[in-house]
Amino acid sequence: MGEKLSWMIVGIVTVFLFSGCASLKCLDGSCERQIQVLTITNDEMKKELTRLETEVKEKDKEIQSTKEEIAKLQSEKAALTAQVKDLQEYIERVKKDEKAAVKAETITEEEGLQKPEAAATDKEAGAKPLRIKVLSGDGRLASARAMARRIEKSGLKVEIVDHAPRSNFAEDTIYYTADAEKEAKEIAKSLGGKAVLKPMTWPSSFGIIAVTGRKK
Repeated sequence: MGEKLSWMIVGIVTVFLFSGCASLKCLDGSCERQIQVLTITNDEMKKELTRLETEVKEKDKEIQSTKEEIAKLQSEKAALTAQVKDLQEYIERVKKDEKAAVKAETITEEEGLQKPEAAATDKEAGAKPLRIKVLSGDGRLASARAMARRIEKSGLKVEIVDHAPRSNFAEDTIYYTADAEKEAKEIAKSLGGKAVLKPMTWPSSFGIIAVTGRKK
């Protein structure tokens, strides 16, 4: 009986010691702190993960917005490029049209002033009396008529009064053939002596072609 009691006491003490040692491991609160640290760390990781996911989504939105803006700018650039191309083509067409118009309307002084009459031979010109034509070189037919009246006051006859092929003559000009130089000088004198005398360099049935210029 006494021996059994002794073994029971030893067993109880042993259990107490082991349980006591196990209890001692957490008496200082280290186990609880470790659990708290692990719990906090896990929560922080979740929060950080959530924050990163939010940032990624925001970045994705910014990237998408940037892509849309780039696409918009590219579209505007393409539209502007097309407009510039159309404008350049329009300018080229206008230039070509202007050149064509100038070419079509440009008449040399010789060609214009000898129309509408046909060019005459030297023999025919010498056989006929002096013919005089007055043309408006300032765009006003009235000025040509006034010049014609002044010429006729000097005793010469003017056959034709018309517009010159161009209207930018700067001054009164009198073209004459070799055998009408004397009469041309008389006409210049009757016009006040300011008319410019020029020998005719093309064949014409008219001995004198007087052209009015713009008065300064």
